[in-house]
Amino acid sequence: TQIPFFGLGAPGVDPPEHAQNTGPTAKVNLSSHLTEQALVYAQYAEGFRAGGTNAATVSLVPGQYDPDTTRNYEIGAKTSWLSNRLTANVAVYKIDIFNMQVAELFGAGGAFSGVGNAAGKDAESKGVELDVTARPIDGLVVVLGGNYTDAKLTKDLSGATDASIDVGSLAVKGTPLLNVPKWNASLSADYNFPLTADYRASVGGDAEYTGTVQQTSYDNEPYANFNVPLPAYTLVNLRASVYWKEYQAQLYVTNAFDRNAEINALNDVDDAYNIITNRPRTVGVRLSGHF
Repeated sequence: TQIPFFGLGAPGVDPPEHAQNTGPTAKVNLSSHLTEQALVYAQYAEGFRAGGTNAATVSLVPGQYDPDTTRNYEIGAKTSWLSNRLTANVAVYKIDIFNMQVAELFGAGGAFSGVGNAAGKDAESKGVELDVTARPIDGLVVVLGGNYTDAKLTKDLSGATDASIDVGSLAVKGTPLLNVPKWNASLSADYNFPLTADYRASVGGDAEYTGTVQQTSYDNEPYANFNVPLPAYTLVNLRASVYWKEYQAQLYVTNAFDRNAEINALNDVDDAYNIITNRPRTVGVRLSGHF
C-alpha cells in the first residue's frame, strides 16, 4: 500500500493487492554406521525465508520483496565412547544464499529505504560446529559446544558495480554478513542427586560466549560511518531445583555477573548510535507441575 508523503506517492489501491510465493524445497540425507558407536552422514537441503511488504511511501520503494533461498551442504559424524558416557558430534557446513533480502537504499542519494532483493548468489556461510556431552559420574551431565562461522558477501552490493542494488557503500565483496559473530561457545553442567526417598534436587549452570561482531551496518555516508562493531561477551546463568511427585520448584539467576552485553546496534540517520543490551541480572522462582 502506498501512502502520500509530502505530496509524493499515491494512495493505496482498494481493495489492497495481494501476492504469494510458491516453490518446492529439497532435502537429501545419506548416512552410514561405521561401527555401533560411530555414524557419518552427508546432507543437502534447501531452505527459504518468507518475503514481505514495505510500508512504501513512494513508487521508488517496491511494495513487496521476495523470499531469499539457501542451499545447505553438510557433512559430519556422531560418535559415542566409554559405554555412552561420552558423546561427540562434529559437522562441517556451507550455506549459499540467493536473492538475499537486504535493507536497500532507493532514489537519488539513497533518500528512501526499504527491503529489497539482491540477485543470484549474494553470500555464503562456511563453518564447523562441535558438541560434546560427558557423564563422568552418575547424576552429572556436562555439555560443551562450539561453532566457527565465516559468513560474507560474495558479490558487490554497494551500487558501485550494479546501480540497481545499493545496500550501502560498505557492502563490497568479502564483507562480513550483518550481526554474525565468527565464534560461539557454550558450557553447561547439571548435577542431579537424591535428598530423601521422595525428594530429588539438582544444581547447575551454563556459560555462553558470543564473539565479536564486525559488521552491523553497510551504510557509510560522507558525514558518518554507521557500522558499529560489537565486542565479545560471556553470560553466566545459575539454577537449583527440588523435585517431588509431579512438582518442581526452581531458583534461577540469569546473567549472574550482571554483564552489560551489547547484542545489537541501531545506527542511522534517524536513530543515531542506539546500542541494544541484554537484560540485567534477574533472580526468580519457578513452580511447575505435570499432571
